[in-house]
Parts: sequence; structure tokens; C-alpha cells
Amino acid sequence: MSRCCAGELCRLCASQATHKIGEEILPDDPNPNRHNLTAYLCCLHFKQLMGPAAECAFRVNWARVALAILVFFFACVVFYFYRRTA
Repeated sequence: MSRCCAGELCRLCASQATHKIGEEILPDDPNPNRHNLTAYLCCLHFKQLMGPAAECAFRVNWARVALAILVFFFACVVFYFYRRTA
């Protein structure tokens, strides 16, 4: 989750926001010198707004995280024993 969403709530359901969307101001806008509209959304409402192709990237695959931690730990152990015998 981006740090810009920290502490922000979904505009539609008031749960923790994970996405920030913004309005694009076009060159032919009658008032181009204004701040664009921004809104914070949770994953569910972001997907509803953007459609089914907008899969949330914030779902954590814990099996992959655990595997990465195990590989890192194994590499540290191997490196430790390699340095000890050298």
C-alpha cells in the first residue's frame, strides 16, 4: 500500500483505503488552474469502479512470502558456515 493512503479511509465505506484515484484535468477544461479531484478507496470499491481487470495488487500471497523467508534464512546459514570454514 502506498504511504499516501496511510490513515485515509475509503470514501464509500470508511474502511482502510488502499488506492488513490484522481481526476485528469484536460487541456480544454474551462478552469484548468484548479486542483484535480482525488478520492481514496478500499480494494473492493476500487475494483467496482475500475472493472474486473483491476485486480488488487495488495493481496499478499503468504506462501510466497514464507518461501522467500526460508530461502533467505538458508542462504544466511550457508554463508555463515562458509565464512566459518574459510
